[in-house]
Amino acid sequence: MSKDWYIIYTISRREKQVVSALDHKKIVNYCPLNNISLSDTTNPQFNKIPLFKSSIFVFISNEEIELVKQIQGVLNFLYWLSEPAIIKKEEIQAIQLITGNYNNIKIERSTINQLNEVSIMEENLFHTKINSNTKNIKILTVILSTMGFTLKAEKELSQLQILDDQIQTLNSALNKIDFQLQ
Repeated sequence: MSKDWYIIYTISRREKQVVSALDHKKIVNYCPLNNISLSDTTNPQFNKIPLFKSSIFVFISNEEIELVKQIQGVLNFLYWLSEPAIIKKEEIQAIQLITGNYNNIKIERSTINQLNEVSIMEENLFHTKINSNTKNIKILTVILSTMGFTLKAEKELSQLQILDDQIQTLNSALNKIDFQLQ
């Protein structure tokens, strides 16, 4: 009995209750949360809201689909070509990466392509001027081709983080050179 990731739609603002019911039935689930900053002060406060409104990922077998549909608050599954859509494990991992490391994630619609792999692009913008302050920003873009979404997030980097990134890049380049010399 193989298991796959699926998306279920819930009644609006009932994600927490559905997650609780799924946990009670010991069904593996994931409701990614987006940390939205409430202020731009030195001590920012965050409000956690579901990244995908009224949507929860479940890791179940085909036989458990009917069981999940019976949970109070579940409306239906996301369908693709008359079947519940299977979400790639790599896309779940990419969502976990971006929600675990970034705040204020923005979602954009993109084209659905079941054949494409997940794409993750990282870009560093150094010394970007925002409101007359100089900031170093890292932008992460994740393209979820099977779901038809692009996630974009920014993170302000400290000087120490920039140095760490540069050291990791240098170590990676040195490892490639080392491997090629062997």
